[in-house]
Amino acid sequence: MKTAQIRLIVIALIGFIMSVAISPVMASPVWELQYCTQSGVIPQMLQASGGVFYGVGGHHFVISSDGVNYQEYMVANCDSLWLCSAFMLTSAVGYCCGYFTLPTDYNNLSRSVLYKTVNGGQSWTRTYQLERNRCFLKHIQFVSPQEGYVVMQLDFFNTRIYKTINAGQDWSIVFEPESSPPICADFQPNLKAVGRVLSPFIITSLDGQTWQEGTDPPDLLSTISHIIVSGSRIIIMAYPFLLYSDDQGISWTNSDVSQLGADFNPCGSLTTNGITGINGNIYAIGSIRVDSNDLYPGIVRSLNNGASWQWLVLPAEMPDQSGQIYGICYWGEYIYISFHARIYRLHVGPPVANNDDVASVVPVEVSCYPNPFRDNTTLTLKQGADHSLTTVAVYNVRGQLVCRLLDPQPILGEYSITWDGKNDQGEKLGAGVYFFKIKSGLYSSTRKMILIK
Repeated sequence: MKTAQIRLIVIALIGFIMSVAISPVMASPVWELQYCTQSGVIPQMLQASGGVFYGVGGHHFVISSDGVNYQEYMVANCDSLWLCSAFMLTSAVGYCCGYFTLPTDYNNLSRSVLYKTVNGGQSWTRTYQLERNRCFLKHIQFVSPQEGYVVMQLDFFNTRIYKTINAGQDWSIVFEPESSPPICADFQPNLKAVGRVLSPFIITSLDGQTWQEGTDPPDLLSTISHIIVSGSRIIIMAYPFLLYSDDQGISWTNSDVSQLGADFNPCGSLTTNGITGINGNIYAIGSIRVDSNDLYPGIVRSLNNGASWQWLVLPAEMPDQSGQIYGICYWGEYIYISFHARIYRLHVGPPVANNDDVASVVPVEVSCYPNPFRDNTTLTLKQGADHSLTTVAVYNVRGQLVCRLLDPQPILGEYSITWDGKNDQGEKLGAGVYFFKIKSGLYSSTRKMILIK
């Protein structure tokens, strides 16, 4: 069997083999392909501010005022330029930053760079501010029309933070070098946070001028990969946990990830642009780990400001099965993701009221016997708490619907369904792996079946 075929089967499998996966129901997510970049450059960062949605990758900038129609511009005609971050103050004025690679100069290797646009990204001017050899500008973000921040990776191994109070005309150092390079950052008017490679893993500030080191969460097996400031709460993704802090990173609480399954991994994005949110509605790129090497990304969601998480889109339901997802952004009523040189979006609706309460989920006991089977197998459901509308369908390893066993109807108590291994047209299906997919109220679960000859 070819490698590509094996990967396709594995992707389909990992979306369903969790014994129980409870999530807000999204029936067959409808992804919309919005843009294929003209240059083929992968947007490494997606962001929304100033009334526009945009991203950067390589030396290109992509922007949209409605999430449907896009323009792509070259920031500089220089293949050695690599853009890491951008921020639009208005639909016309904004900045992007990154670094030049200097492959012929091993001692310097890279040089930080900052660009500015005043016409919506159509043209960019190199500011020559914050330029320094052996440095990268990793992140830029404004918290008001005048106040903004840039995070620099200094001399490869240190963190330096700059601040402006005049819309980028001047920048001053507010955090001096430390022996730990930055990974991710988020700046909000009331709270700023930067995640770093080495302990202490996080630094925070209320005013952007005075910074303090946080306390490292216990039992981390990796550094902080993603961070977001939501209200007064800091939410981080750091293998193997999702955590949050309400006291500037001094103490940490493990988020409830029990509904994500035992194989959940918080590392799913290939960049640090893996978490986004509005008003306590947080979306993140998570994954399921099949073995020590392979991660298959999907999207998880928290509607209570990071306190608990559920699957929104399983890996098998993602629009691109390569597993290479680069960024996510929640804007308007959609989440946008970057896959290779494409931008997709999915309608999720406006933010819901956040009261830190976990939505009530009524579990359903599910069993399947015999399994493997030849002629038929019986799925038994036990619903003991309400009369939620329940559906049962059968999918193949490619995620394709092959048979509807139960159309939406209320059930209570024990309910059994027998499947004879045929599709909706009454045709006998070939031997292989299939999946029961059960949805009842806010409960969603799958069971793997093996049809043998």
